[in-house]
Amino acid sequence: MQTQPRTLQSSLLYKFLSSQCCPTGSNQAPALDLNGRCTGSTPVTGTKAQDILKQAPFAPTNPALFSTQTYGSAATAPAAARNISTTELKGGLTSTLLKRNYDLKSASKIVAQMDDSKLTAIIPDARIRAGLLSLNGTIGSAAIDSIKNGDFSSVTFGTPSATGAIAQVNPPTGNQTKPSIVIDSKYQYEDFRLLGDVLSHETLHKDSSNSPNEELIANVIDTTVYGQMLLSDPKLATSGTELSRRLNTKLMARINSRDVQGNLTINSAQSNVYPGGNTSLPYFAAAFQTAGSDSPGGGTAASTLGNATLLSDLKALTGKNLSSADFNSNTVNLIDQNQKALSAAQIVQIAKTLGLKTN
Repeated sequence: MQTQPRTLQSSLLYKFLSSQCCPTGSNQAPALDLNGRCTGSTPVTGTKAQDILKQAPFAPTNPALFSTQTYGSAATAPAAARNISTTELKGGLTSTLLKRNYDLKSASKIVAQMDDSKLTAIIPDARIRAGLLSLNGTIGSAAIDSIKNGDFSSVTFGTPSATGAIAQVNPPTGNQTKPSIVIDSKYQYEDFRLLGDVLSHETLHKDSSNSPNEELIANVIDTTVYGQMLLSDPKLATSGTELSRRLNTKLMARINSRDVQGNLTINSAQSNVYPGGNTSLPYFAAAFQTAGSDSPGGGTAASTLGNATLLSDLKALTGKNLSSADFNSNTVNLIDQNQKALSAAQIVQIAKTLGLKTN
């Protein structure tokens, strides 16, 4: 049974959720529906939203929300160290799920998985477990089954060997038969939902092979997940932490890659997706291109093998129920031409959450 309006609005949970409704600096009064979903904003809908998206890439009104390399704003720092209790994580996860239209009973069942012994054996840190479970209700939810089904031996905080990597997948060592995921420990105090977004990316890498196409597709998926997270939890975009700013910058490139009809793409854009920035990127996929035939979005791109997580994510992203798919140019073009996860109105809402100038 869903929580009734009077019960929800008289509870501490309602007050907490209300505080989460609007981005920092908003003058708008928050409002929640029966499940705790923010309804205080009046979203742009239909033709108007599509017309807005026909404009050139949106410029930022607050460069401090994006990476220093891109906009030369103040130096970034990870979230400060603090004690994050399991109780706090469970409360935050519950509120997130309610805002995504889960009823309280369904949300409670998901939160109870925080204490699952098998999941805890793979992910000892409750912050990462909460992050993984926060992928429920996003296109990246297949990451949950991937880890539960034992695709990875462990998921922990540590030190990635790759310079600048937020996280990475390591091959099996010692007695391990499965790869492991390590998230840079400097991000251990970031909001747990941002850790979930990281896992939506890393769980697509299940072997030692990688390619520009695999990275491109994984980045398309995790930026879409992050966009969906901002729809229910817009304050994630305004925390100012290093990880938040990195994800904001990538998402900006993603939603600024649009054709003249306002359709979201990855292989084209009307102009630089970082307007006024220190760096220029012609379209989202260009960040993952290399010279020669191994170039996503053009020519014959190198292929790496797909997996069940990719198939599930592609169905959620494109609406296509495929029997097989690899990380190759065919999949890149499929995504480019069939992006169904975000509506025009939602893209505009995300742009506004990021503080991008839409008019």
